[in-house]
Amino acid sequence: MPTTSIVIVGATSAIAQGVARLYAKEHAGFMLVARNQERVEVVANDLRSRGASDVCVHVADLQDVSGHDA
Repeated sequence: MPTTSIVIVGATSAIAQGVARLYAKEHAGFMLVARNQERVEVVANDLRSRGASDVCVHVADLQDVSGHDA
């Protein structure tokens, strides 16, 4: 069975964490995007402990358009 891969933007929100936990039980892989490094690492570790197959973390503020290419 292929592994599900999920990208979550705003990964530290309560709703995102709740949904991610459901998929972690099914051994999904995750790319987590959030503004706060410490908080997203806590989420990543939680998903790993719940069975996620792979968790990558990216810290970014996507509302800050000054860092985006035109």
